[in-house]
Amino acid sequence: LGLKMNESGVKIWNKEAVPPNTVIRNSELARASPDTTHPGLEGTRHWYLSELRKKFITLSKAYDLGNNLPSTSFEKWLWSELLIHDRDPIVPVCDCDTYSYAIVQMMCDAGISETKAINFAKSVLRVGNEIANEFLGAMGGGIGCYNNKVRVVKDGRNLSVNYGKISLKLNKKHYEKLRDLYNIHNSFEPFSEKSFHEKLFCVLLRYKSLSGGGFQAAINGEVFDTLMEHLDVSMECFASPLNCWYPRFCSVFLDTDLYFGSIGSFFSFRPRSGSYQANPPFTEDVINQMAAHMEGLLTESLDPLSFTIIVPTWLNSSAWKRLKNSDFCQMSMNISQREHGYCEGAQHMRPERLRISGCDTSIFFWQNDAGSDLYEVTDTICDEIRKAFVYGLPENRRSSVLAKQRKNEKKEEPKPKKKIIENTGSNWKNLQKNIKNKKKGKKRKRNTTNRSNKRKKRE
Repeated sequence: LGLKMNESGVKIWNKEAVPPNTVIRNSELARASPDTTHPGLEGTRHWYLSELRKKFITLSKAYDLGNNLPSTSFEKWLWSELLIHDRDPIVPVCDCDTYSYAIVQMMCDAGISETKAINFAKSVLRVGNEIANEFLGAMGGGIGCYNNKVRVVKDGRNLSVNYGKISLKLNKKHYEKLRDLYNIHNSFEPFSEKSFHEKLFCVLLRYKSLSGGGFQAAINGEVFDTLMEHLDVSMECFASPLNCWYPRFCSVFLDTDLYFGSIGSFFSFRPRSGSYQANPPFTEDVINQMAAHMEGLLTESLDPLSFTIIVPTWLNSSAWKRLKNSDFCQMSMNISQREHGYCEGAQHMRPERLRISGCDTSIFFWQNDAGSDLYEVTDTICDEIRKAFVYGLPENRRSSVLAKQRKNEKKEEPKPKKKIIENTGSNWKNLQKNIKNKKKGKKRKRNTTNRSNKRKKRE
């Protein structure tokens, strides 16, 4: 299949996967968007977003939230803002005086009183607007003052992508992958290393600014291969150039990711047919909006359409219940936390790609009628997917889980049934006679040989 391998033999993407025709048409429309990326502007975004993060943490301390507030609360709030505001790709610019209901819900779920949660959300809105106004003012200065160049420094298998005082880490194999993606999707113009390095820096810094590596975790290659083999999956609904498995994918940032194969946000993507994998950021807002978008697509389309959805097993959340109880859910399965893992969200700069899952995982197969006929999900396919997920575990954990699975498979193998002969009158008597005759025949034969031996001895 032309799979790209790293030096240890682990696949990091499928270069030859062919997306559905709908995806190709969408990518042509995405290409028409203006180029607004520049390392200097991206550095400005990163600085203001870092300031916003610091003030968010300072506010949480001022409200004496302590350990009640989840460690990923800023990232979850940022993801919810990305769904609402689009004046800037990542810095939340709010044009209204409405506080974030996502923050209130998140804090109430953590046991914080509603009054305290609302006051905190209002303070975050005020601070966010202050940062946004400063940011918009700085962005209005244009890019003329940014004279630095992107420099890529190689150090064995690792590299540093530098711009001014900002230095970003990247391993060699992901550098090669991103270079290949850039060549594939910009083949209409001569390759420019300067342009490639600028786009590379922007992508790396954008996802560092987003932070929250857990929100960028991906399933392992063996699961992708299994989904492609059995369900013809050839595209991801939620990915990035850093963790994508296929050359075409949807991602949250069209402006930076376009040059590496993104066709834009899944919420702007309207496929009529095909089979897709959806592993969204693990926030309830995103999962609920994903479900609403899929419901519209599956309702409208008469062509075969299928989504394999992978989310945490949050039994009490409204998003999980919505996925489980939908009429479009043809089948679902759960995988125990100890029996699977994921690829790190920061796999492009970490020595270890795999980690144990933080919780149980649920997989839902949403399909319309035509999709369920063409992409039929069976128990056998679910078993293959379950086995493939084991290879997302670190190697030291994987062998014990595989051994346990093989042991369970042997237990479940049906034993050959013994033939039971019923006692039914004459048939039973005839069978008994035959058995006795066979025994007598053996005895006679044995006795005959003994007699002949005795005669020989006498002679």
